[in-house]
Amino acid sequence: RARTPTHPPTHPPTHTHTHHLHMRVILNSPPPLLLLLLLLLLQAATPHATPPRPLAMGLPDPSIWPQPASLRLGEQLATVASSFTFDLQAGATGPFMVAATQRTLARLHETTQLHYVQAYPAPKPLPAASGVVHSLAVTVLQPDTPLGLDSDEAYNLTISATGVAQLIAHTQWGALHGLTSFLQLVQSTGSAQVIRGLPLAVVDKPRFPWRGFLMDTARHYFPVAQVKKMIDALALIKMNVLHWHIVDAESFPIQLQTRPLLAQYGAYSYKATYSSQDVRDVVSYGLERGVRVVPEVDTPGHTFSWGAAYPDIIVNCSKVVVGSGKNTPNLDNVLLDMTNDLTYEVIEDVVSEFGKLFADDFMHYGGDEVAKSCLEEVPRIKQWMHEHLHSSDYDDLIRYYTKKLLGYAANANKRPVFWQEAFTNNGPGFLPANAVIQVWIKSGRMDIINAALEANLDVLVSSGWYLDQQIPSVNGTTHYSFEQTWRDFYLNEPTFGLKEGLDLSHLKGGTACMWSEQVDRTSIWGRVLPRAAAAAERLWSPKDCTALLPAEKRLVKLTCRLTQYGISSTPIRPDYCESADLA
Repeated sequence: RARTPTHPPTHPPTHTHTHHLHMRVILNSPPPLLLLLLLLLLQAATPHATPPRPLAMGLPDPSIWPQPASLRLGEQLATVASSFTFDLQAGATGPFMVAATQRTLARLHETTQLHYVQAYPAPKPLPAASGVVHSLAVTVLQPDTPLGLDSDEAYNLTISATGVAQLIAHTQWGALHGLTSFLQLVQSTGSAQVIRGLPLAVVDKPRFPWRGFLMDTARHYFPVAQVKKMIDALALIKMNVLHWHIVDAESFPIQLQTRPLLAQYGAYSYKATYSSQDVRDVVSYGLERGVRVVPEVDTPGHTFSWGAAYPDIIVNCSKVVVGSGKNTPNLDNVLLDMTNDLTYEVIEDVVSEFGKLFADDFMHYGGDEVAKSCLEEVPRIKQWMHEHLHSSDYDDLIRYYTKKLLGYAANANKRPVFWQEAFTNNGPGFLPANAVIQVWIKSGRMDIINAALEANLDVLVSSGWYLDQQIPSVNGTTHYSFEQTWRDFYLNEPTFGLKEGLDLSHLKGGTACMWSEQVDRTSIWGRVLPRAAAAAERLWSPKDCTALLPAEKRLVKLTCRLTQYGISSTPIRPDYCESADLA
C-alpha cells in the first residue's frame, strides 16, 4: 500500500502488469511493511500440515518376524525408489502373484506413513545410501503347487549393497512369505523409505508345516470382515491355518442347505450367521494369502445349540448343566443323543455339507469334554446300550458314535482332527492312521504327545497357547501385566520332554486358540496380538531361537507395523507408533 500511487490511472493496469509491478517493487526496494504483508500472505496460503520429522539419530536395526532360519546383514543402506515396482519373472506372472504383489505394494505405500521411535536402545546413525532399490525380481519355480500341509514354503531373498533385489521360491506360498519379509525390511526415515543391513541374504523356511490359529465364532459372532482381517493378520506373521471353530453349544451360526433349521433356530440372530457364500469367500480369501481354513464341528459334546432345531437329538441333562447353581450354567455339558437314529442323519448331513463348503483336506470333529454325567441323567440311554452294545460303559457308546462319525469323514474325503480325548479315552489303534490329535490340556501333556507319536499319529500342540487364559504357561509362570504372557507363548517348546527316538515328523506343529466366551469384535485384537505372533515364531523359527530381549525388540516393531496396517496390536513396552489410521 505504501507504493500504491496517490492518483490511480484512468485505466487500471492489467492483472499481469500489476504482478510485474509488485515484483519490481520487491526486487528494487523492499520496504519492511510490504515484506511483512507478503510473509503473512505466504503463511496463510501454506497448508498447516506438519512435515515428517527426519530421524536424524537413525533407525532401529532391520528385523523380520518370525526370525528367519538364516539372516545375513551388512552395514550399507539403500533408498527405495518412489517408483518402486515388482519385476515378475518365470512362474510369477499369473494372476495370483500379480494380486499378491499389488497388495504388498499397497502395504509398502502405507509404510511411508510410519513413524516409530523406541526409547531404548538409541538407534544407530544412518550411513549414506549406497544404492537405490528400484524393483524386486520375483521368481517361482513350481507355481502350480496346491496349498496343503506338505506345501514347500521356503524362499530366498537377497538385496545387494547397490539395491539389486531378488526373491526366489519353489512355490507361490513361499513367495508370499518372501514378500512379507521384504515388506518388514522397509523402514521410513520420515521423508524417505530405506532398507538397512545391505548386502542382505535371507534363506528361510518354517520349522513346522501347521502353524494355526483358532477363531471361535460360536460364543461370540464375528462379521465376515473381521474373519478376513484375522486372515490378513495370520499371513503377516506367517501363520498358515485358520482353525475355524464355527459352531458350539451357544450358537450354530452357519446356514446349511441340507439342515437350514440349525441356524434358523440355533444362531443368536439371523444377522449373526454365515451364508454358504460367506464361507466360500473366507476360504478363497485365505487361499489368496496362503492361509488354509480348517472348520471344526465339535461333537458329541458342545452341541446344545443343535437342540434348538432338533430337540430329540440332544440329551436333556439339566442337572449337569445347572450344577450347584453357583456358576453360569455350563451348556457345553449337553451331548448329542447317540442312541437316536435322527442324530446320525443330522450329523451325516452336516459333515457332508461342510466337506463341500471347505476345500481343505482336513476337518476337525472335536471329541473333547464329553460329560458322561449327562448320560447318567437319562435311564433309557443305558437301556439302549444294554440292548444294542451289550455294555453299560458309556465309553463304548462314545466309541460307537465316533466310528460312525469317522465313516462320514471318510465319505467327505477329509482327514479327521480330534481333540486329545478321542485318543486318550480309546487308546492306540482306535483312530485311523490318518487321524490328527490336538493336545490342549497342560496336565500330562508330554505323556500324551509321546503316546500319540509312538502310535505314529500326527500331533498338533495347543497346550500352552490358550489366548483366553490368565496363566497360559505350562509351568504356571505368572506376570504382573497380562501382555507379558507373550513370553510364555514364545518359550512354549512343542518338543519339550519328548522321548528320544520318536519320529518327530509326526509332530506337525500347533495352534494358538482364542476361545471367545469373553471376547467379541470390540476386544479380540488386544487379546490375540501380539501374543499369537509369539506362538507363530516358535512354530516357524529354529528351535534355538529363544532369547527374549532380542525377540521383544522385534516384537515391538511388529506391533507397530500391524497397527499401521489397520490391525490393532497391544503394545508390550513404551514406544511411539504413528499411523495415519490412528485418531
